[in-house]
Amino acid sequence: MNEHPVIARLRAAGFLVAPNFDGNGFDSGLLFVQQRQGHMAVVCAYSDDYALGARLPLLRDWSRPFESTLAHPAAVAPFADVVDELLRPARSAGTSGEVDVNRAGVEGGAR
Repeated sequence: MNEHPVIARLRAAGFLVAPNFDGNGFDSGLLFVQQRQGHMAVVCAYSDDYALGARLPLLRDWSRPFESTLAHPAAVAPFADVVDELLRPARSAGTSGEVDVNRAGVEGGAR
């Protein structure tokens, strides 16, 4: 059996993969995570045409664990486009700590 090519790229890059639940409680998605220098790369994929990804800060306020650390919500994009963008090196946008990876719908950055 052949592995999905985009999943193979993520696994080769060192991403861990786990099932992810959809809004109806089914395990129809996949969650990919990788700790990188200064951030956590995260991809949630539900099909070849529907995925989200972001570079999230390593630190989180655990007294408010469900508060977003993103300055803008992640945008939906094709799975391959999200992965292409996340596998590129992060580009810093000044001193705010925000990461500009908007081209493929991968929004990120710590507030």
